[in-house]
Amino acid sequence: MMVDIWGEDKVRAFCEMNAFKYRMRIGLKPDEPIDREIEKAIWYEKKAVELNAKRFKVGDVVEVLMVDVNHEEYVDELSYFLEGTYTIQKLSHDDTVLLGNRHGEWWFPIEWLEKLEK
Repeated sequence: MMVDIWGEDKVRAFCEMNAFKYRMRIGLKPDEPIDREIEKAIWYEKKAVELNAKRFKVGDVVEVLMVDVNHEEYVDELSYFLEGTYTIQKLSHDDTVLLGNRHGEWWFPIEWLEKLEK
């Protein structure tokens, strides 16, 4: 019902914010068990990923918006390969996609992608 009213993008953002909220308040509410807070955060995270995955299909042209900040030392070396657009070659059940361009094929987390209008 929420998707019908506000659309997938807004509901996905709502889920992402709720997941953040539950993670930030873990252990702060005296009447709420920690396990329950974690369960709520995980539910919202999974729902956000599910809504994000619906945006893409094989053959879509996308660009990569993010790189892993934990591996910043590789960004300069990879920036040549990360620039430009990719075509989705394959969708996986673990929320990653196989992207291809003139340099080859790589797996990326789906949340790093932005769909380009055709």
